[in-house]
Amino acid sequence: MADEKAVVQGYFFCLSRCAIFIMEIARLRKELRGVNAVQENDLAVAHCHAVVQHRLGKAQDEFMKVLTNQAAIRTAIDAARLELLALAQVRRKLEGDIDEANTKIDAALARIETTKAIQKNTFGELTNLERQAEADAVERILKLPPEGDMVNMDVLNLMKTIHDRALSRKQEEAARQAAALETAFASIQAAVHAPSVDEFVMSFVDTENQLLSMYQHYLEQQADTKRAKAELDALLSQARTVRQRMRQQQDDTHARKASLLDRIAHVKQKTHEYAVLHRRQSVEHNALRAPILHLLEVLKADKHFLHTNGFLNPTHDMSLPHILGIAQERIVEFAILSQVHATQANAVHVKVQAIERFNRRTRLSTPTPDHPSPSEPPIPATAIVVGPRVPSSLNPPCPVSHVAAPVVAADPSHHPIPRSFEVLANAATLPSMLSCESSLESTVPLSSFQLFHRALRAHTYPNNHVSNES
Repeated sequence: MADEKAVVQGYFFCLSRCAIFIMEIARLRKELRGVNAVQENDLAVAHCHAVVQHRLGKAQDEFMKVLTNQAAIRTAIDAARLELLALAQVRRKLEGDIDEANTKIDAALARIETTKAIQKNTFGELTNLERQAEADAVERILKLPPEGDMVNMDVLNLMKTIHDRALSRKQEEAARQAAALETAFASIQAAVHAPSVDEFVMSFVDTENQLLSMYQHYLEQQADTKRAKAELDALLSQARTVRQRMRQQQDDTHARKASLLDRIAHVKQKTHEYAVLHRRQSVEHNALRAPILHLLEVLKADKHFLHTNGFLNPTHDMSLPHILGIAQERIVEFAILSQVHATQANAVHVKVQAIERFNRRTRLSTPTPDHPSPSEPPIPATAIVVGPRVPSSLNPPCPVSHVAAPVVAADPSHHPIPRSFEVLANAATLPSMLSCESSLESTVPLSSFQLFHRALRAHTYPNNHVSNES
């Protein structure tokens, strides 16, 4: 009963000390800012850098698209300018053609006025000739003989004769008039140096047709000019719109370029800060590496131990998180070993006190014989020790369990002397669970609580561990 109470008390004492060690390890982790903080920070910064590079690539693609659109718009503007220049040349040519047509029209109008003046003069001469002919007819009538001198004649013959005379007279007058007209026209033609009537009529008809065609062509040219002016106004308005759009796009491009430059400067600043932080962390890592390596040397984490536990590279070639994980495991292992040894010493001390009380009650209750034979107290069983990883036949007995118990049993007043750290480190051998299931298979270090429970399972079920190893 007393042994069970002592074991229970030792167990609770181990739990309390384990909680204290867990708190201490948590404090150390908080001071060291985590084992994988640098790696996680590197991954986060690399991710941010990749995102920034991706966004920068997209911004560059958009900028190149804007430049391509700007080049296309410039080409369109150059084409519009060439069209405007061509339209200006066409306009000047049309104005020259219109001036030539106006000159020809003025010349034709002058010729028409000259022709009208000649026509008026001709009509005046013809009127004078008609008046003279009428006066000659009246004078001829007045010169007729009187009626008394007339001879009675046949009326029909007379009328016929008169009619014939009148007809002949008309014919003569018409011939004379035609001759006079021909003479007048010939004189006019000779004076004016004009062509003949047929030629004049043909030239007049041709001139009229030419004037009509030129007037129609002039109207068509005016319509074309109006249409060209409308197209020119539309092109000018479109050019103004394109110019405004280009200015707006240039302003937007400058604004986006300024924002991109600001973002690039911000990214460069962040990159510089990260580089400074990385250099500072590398300096801190280098500063922490030496004391941690010294700690591992003190904890006997030498090359033989690392090769035994599966590490192929020496600690100097490992990264700082692996070295911290190894140091943490060694610290937890030695803490558990110290707790186990303290519990074993306390249990042995309690058993020795119980044996003394039992012997005292036995001596008081039984009569004293003549030759007392001192009853040897039963040798207490050795406490549970953290077993070796290899079979016990290949290793010497642990000095902590097989040497400390007989000394305590022989000397009840003897208290367990606290051994040095290096003695415990040299004497301790860890089970396979603590050594094999360490950070060899995982880069994340194990917690002290997990290591403690593994040690308890190794003490409670040693046969299972042996079978698992086999």
